[in-house]
Amino acid sequence: MSRSARIAAVTLLLLAAGVSARSFAAPPEQPVPLGGPCTWDLEYTLDANLELTDTPLGQGDGVVNIGPGRVVLRFEDKSGKPGGAVKMLDYRMRDHFTVKTRTLFWKTVVENDTKTRSSPDKCGVSANGSLAGNVVSWSSPVRGYRVDGTVKCTGDLCGKFGAPKEGTSQVHIGPSPVPFSDFTFGKDMKTFKMPRTFVTKTKVPKQTSYIAISGRLVRKRCVPVKACN
Repeated sequence: MSRSARIAAVTLLLLAAGVSARSFAAPPEQPVPLGGPCTWDLEYTLDANLELTDTPLGQGDGVVNIGPGRVVLRFEDKSGKPGGAVKMLDYRMRDHFTVKTRTLFWKTVVENDTKTRSSPDKCGVSANGSLAGNVVSWSSPVRGYRVDGTVKCTGDLCGKFGAPKEGTSQVHIGPSPVPFSDFTFGKDMKTFKMPRTFVTKTKVPKQTSYIAISGRLVRKRCVPVKACN
């Protein structure tokens, strides 16, 4: 039997079995549906530097690393690329750090174990903004920015000059609106940075807080979105 005859015979057998020759080829990649009701949700894991100023006698002033955190951003689709309106759906950060101070007369250790989060509105949105180039500018503050957890103070300054009282205390700050600075993204949208930005000012513990954030993309998905008024 010639080669062409053998190929024809195999093809007839496949057709008889209800199987097309195309079934043996790798299925083509299906493009993510774009446009219409489908929008992009991008989730980033966060790392941050928290700067503290105005602490009791300036003894706690400085910069500490906090995290991890997460933020979920929703982008409109524009011809297959993120663009236009941006919504922050969720923001949260773990604020666990220890400040040790020692002067000629006082030695104090303050351990902070709190979590910061946003409070989305009825449509699930924490903040509104827009993307131009690789920069997201926020047109509204982060809604319901709140800090909850505990602070533990041990040492001579506890309970003085606005320092937390001796032992473990509950901490509840906010909720309140907090304006975020622009998010500047890399060209591939996989990373972003937010520069030093004021977030809270409290009397006990006495401090003013600023945060600088860096984000790294961990999840991207295209989702259908229902209108919400």
